[in-house]
Amino acid sequence: MPDTDPVTQKLFEDVLDEVQQIHDDFTVVATHVEDYDQYGAQCQLECANGWCDWAWNLREEIWNRKQCLYDSIIVEGFLNDKGEKICIDNNTIHHWVFDFIK
Repeated sequence: MPDTDPVTQKLFEDVLDEVQQIHDDFTVVATHVEDYDQYGAQCQLECANGWCDWAWNLREEIWNRKQCLYDSIIVEGFLNDKGEKICIDNNTIHHWVFDFIK
């Protein structure tokens, strides 16, 4: 949780909303068992956003989307109402994107 500065708090909430949207987009809506091996069922997943792939690729895909969000925040930063860039430490942004919603 960020400090009590209202601007930082709002940015934090906005980032968490975007991270939650990534997770919501990858809600599994259908599962198809394709085969079985020594580890069990090999499943294809279909997600709410249309992503369809093997189950074992889902975690990596979510991580990649979160990485894209993180990269865009680092490159573009945040702008306040006056169009001025607000600087927040990269480690803080990383923590917001990767640690609050798993």
